[in-house]
Amino acid sequence: MAERHILLSGDLTQLEKLNRFVDSFGREHDLPTPLIFELNLALDELVTNIITHGSRGGDLSCISVSLCRTGEDLLAVVEDDGQAFDPCQAEAPDLLCSLDERCIGGLGIHLVRNLTDAMCYERIGDRNRITLVKKAKPS
Repeated sequence: MAERHILLSGDLTQLEKLNRFVDSFGREHDLPTPLIFELNLALDELVTNIITHGSRGGDLSCISVSLCRTGEDLLAVVEDDGQAFDPCQAEAPDLLCSLDERCIGGLGIHLVRNLTDAMCYERIGDRNRITLVKKAKPS
């Protein structure tokens, strides 16, 4: 089991740092390019939402992202000290209605759900923890 961690500040400029981190992890574990792309997209969306919506009127002190490969499972754990929010409880957006009728929000979480095999949420003390599972064939 190989695990790597990165700490990000609550600033959207950190998304490039996150992207490089995921790419590097993917190369180290010989992951297929499409899997790396999907993981990057899912994590980019989660971290963007945390930075944009998770602060309590101030800056987030930090966002922690951990990646771990265990056999066929790739785990991504995202933790932050923002407002409590369980994305697993968010309603799926109505994708059949017109853009004019569609409510704002929810598409990012929908995207994350569709890019990963599982997502779970925990509130631990004053921290949010989101765990994503993505299936990857052994190298």
